Amino acid sequence: MDNGRDTIFQDHKRDEAAPKKVYVSVDHEHGRLYKLLMEEEFVNRLPYQIQFSPDYENCSSQAEREKLVKQMRESVKETDLFLVICAYDCNRVMPHCSSFGEKNWQNLEVAEAGKHDLPMILVRTQQTREILEQLEGMVYLETRKFDPHSIGGMLADAVRYWKL
Repeated sequence: MDNGRDTIFQDHKRDEAAPKKVYVSVDHEHGRLYKLLMEEEFVNRLPYQIQFSPDYENCSSQAEREKLVKQMRESVKETDLFLVICAYDCNRVMPHCSSFGEKNWQNLEVAEAGKHDLPMILVRTQQTREILEQLEGMVYLETRKFDPHSIGGMLADAVRYWKL
């Protein structure tokens, strides 16, 4: 029985030009609820393979963080689209990240995506007016709406805009 929820995804079915992989950069402290909402409500219903950034801060050692950063770099290199969720205080300094050359993990991920010239989508949450420092000067599509239809629409727009 259709409860009407699946109809919002009809416009976002994968076609031959759609990207296969989307990397989602999320702050696991201030953006955790957004990640959970994406996982619970719609990530499996969008016609893309979604991979979320790891939670670097909950690692027990620097060696674990180095392993995650290496994995992140490989994942970003293999992705088609980069979606970043900017939540409150997105440019704060995180203590374990400085050894990787950035003030926090999301800036590190955005810098890595920039090295590969990945198409970017910014989802700026309602609590924030700022963007990640690494996004300054980059071309990206932006939405302030955090719902399946808006994010699906932005992904479809990105496919058309960057001719993926």
